[in-house]
Parts: sequence; structure tokens; C-alpha cells
Amino acid sequence: LNHMPVRLPLPPIDQASRLQEIRALIAAGRYDEAAAIPVAQSMAEGYGEKHWIDPFVPLCNLRVLTEAGNVSDYVRMVDFETGEAKVQWQQNGALYQRSLFVSRADSVVVLRLHGDAPLNVELFLRQHPIAWDQYEFVGSGIKSAKAGAAAGSLTYSTRFVHHYEGIPYGFDAAARILLKGGSMQTSGERIIVEGAEEILVVMKLAALMDTEASLLPLLQDALAVGNWAYDDLLAAQRATHGELFSRVRLQLGEEDAPEAGLQSEAFVQRARKGSNGAIIEKQFDAARYNILSSTGINPPSLQGVWSGTWTPPWSSGFTHDGNVEVAVSHLLSANTPELMEA
Repeated sequence: LNHMPVRLPLPPIDQASRLQEIRALIAAGRYDEAAAIPVAQSMAEGYGEKHWIDPFVPLCNLRVLTEAGNVSDYVRMVDFETGEAKVQWQQNGALYQRSLFVSRADSVVVLRLHGDAPLNVELFLRQHPIAWDQYEFVGSGIKSAKAGAAAGSLTYSTRFVHHYEGIPYGFDAAARILLKGGSMQTSGERIIVEGAEEILVVMKLAALMDTEASLLPLLQDALAVGNWAYDDLLAAQRATHGELFSRVRLQLGEEDAPEAGLQSEAFVQRARKGSNGAIIEKQFDAARYNILSSTGINPPSLQGVWSGTWTPPWSSGFTHDGNVEVAVSHLLSANTPELMEA
């Protein structure tokens, strides 16, 4: 959720003093020579070898443990217009579904679980798993990580080893658990739910920019007010993310073409035999969903907001050799000029 500070910030090199030289070489088609100038300048200023930026890393994982059973008819879905992701499956004769989205309107993560049979679930927050070859690296950046649970609430706090100007000391996260039917109790760092018709998890997080002092009380107070309801939260998401997404539409074939209802795997198989309008429409929508979901204060990084690792490729940087430019290239044609401010 944020770049983990593990490297000392460095000022940019003095490339401006050689800008005219770089432009002249590019105009003359001598691109390799132009590209070599910033490298030579960095060496002259003592940068030495390549310096990776701080990586974009996850804050924590929300773990959901359900009862074991024979699973069938497993389906995954994403509604690009709302950003809502769903999975559903059959288990022991009952249909279950999980739905999740990150609310642009309310700045919360929303998860709903429901099914045809009562839900017996354990919920807890945990540090993202660390591979054996990542321990030293993660230890150089993460000072502490602590999960907790109280009545109807989960918490998680992490603090960084280093702190530099403009970089947070760490992050806090809190989740409120709401039930329809059933009961819940606390066991250590976990919430145990039994016999619920529906479980709603609303999670909020905050960066500690000014002090290491905990923001958990403020987060929990913010979650305690109001009557959180999944349908209301989704309606607000549709009015924000959905409004941005719906400003343009691409149609390359018949509106009710048979291909429009195909699953993604079937689309890919058909595309191997030859392209068609429906798959291009789907790619257009998927790409816009990707960019909309990854654009906020900053433009999308190389991995957008989907990282799931402590060591993302290219450190999940904002590289300007075509990556950021391509990511934002459609914002005007998609009629979302305000996102250019990121």
C-alpha cells in the first residue's frame, strides 16, 4: 500500500545543465549517445551503480478461514464499472459468495460474505507472507508488525525502520465486523463468527505522517459511526468509480453478440484463433478499470495497486521511459481529464 523506506533518498542529478545537448542528440537521431548522458552525469555526481527506489509493498493480509468441504462450480467475476470482485462456489450443497471492492467514495475496503447456509468463519489480519530470500530485505525496512482483535474489530499496525521527510513512520489499519444473524467472539488476534447469514467487513487504514503515535483509536471511531450497509457503499462506489468508467464506451460489433457473455478463459482461447470485436471491447474495459483503480494522489506505478509481494519487479516504480506515459495516455480520450492531476 505504500513504498517501504529502505534506501536513503537522493536528490536528482543535474540533468538540466545538459538538456540542450540531450535534445540536440535526439534531434540528430543519436539516441544511444543522448541516453548515455544521464548515466555519465550520475557517475560524475557519485551515484555509482543503479539505485532502486523503495518498493511498493502490502500493509497486511485479511485472512478469511471457512469450514472445509467439497468445493465445486467455482467462479470468479469482476464488474469493471464498480470495481467489485466476486467469487462464488458450491460447497456441501450450498451456494456461497464473497464480494469485495475498495470504495473511492468512502476510502474503505469492503468485503461481504454470504451463502445459502449459515457461515462459520475465522477472520484476522496478518503480515503478508515473507519468502526465505526476502527476510533480510524486509527486516531492513519493517521495524514492527502487530495484529489485534477486540469486540467486533480487527487491528493491525506496522512501523518502518527508517523515516525520511515525506515518508510515513508506518501504517495503522482497523476493520469493523458486522453480522446479520449469528454470533461472534474474540480469540486472541482473531474474530470467530458462528451461524451468520451475512458477514460485512469494513476496513480503513491511515499513514502516520507526523508521528509514530497510533491512529487506531481514530480509525475505530470513524468505523463505529454510521450504519454501514453493503448496498449503500456499492451505490456510492457506482456514483464515483462507476461515473468515471461510464464516460466512454467502445462497441466494435453487435451489442448482443454471442461472444459478449463468454468467460475470460474462453475469450483467450478464441483469440488464439483470431481476434474479434468482443475481446477488444473487453480489453478496453479491463484496461480502463485497471487505470482508474490505480489513479489517485499519484498516477499508476508499474504494477498499479496490485503487488502482493515484498519485492515487486522494478521495485514497482514510476518509470518515465514509457510506462507512466502509456498508463495515462488514455485519460483524455476516456473523458477523465481530472485524473491527469495525479
